[in-house]
Amino acid sequence: MKEIRRVLKQKGRLVMLEHVRSEHWLVGPLMNLFNPLPLLTYGANINRRTVTNLKKAGFGTISVSKLWSDIVLKIVTINEK
Repeated sequence: MKEIRRVLKQKGRLVMLEHVRSEHWLVGPLMNLFNPLPLLTYGANINRRTVTNLKKAGFGTISVSKLWSDIVLKIVTINEK
């Protein structure tokens, strides 16, 4: 995420469609348990914490739209560096 922020133009918009870890008390831990299956099968992590990672990378305003429960999200942020 830091590299994306570095190469994104100032005021450039980043739009992501992301499969993330659920915050539901049961679904989230199950996603952690089953994550090795898709990871080893086709290389996808199903339990990312993308919004947290964007914040850690220094992105400011982050807009999140839930497309399917709290698992598939549209995330939009602007590089305010």
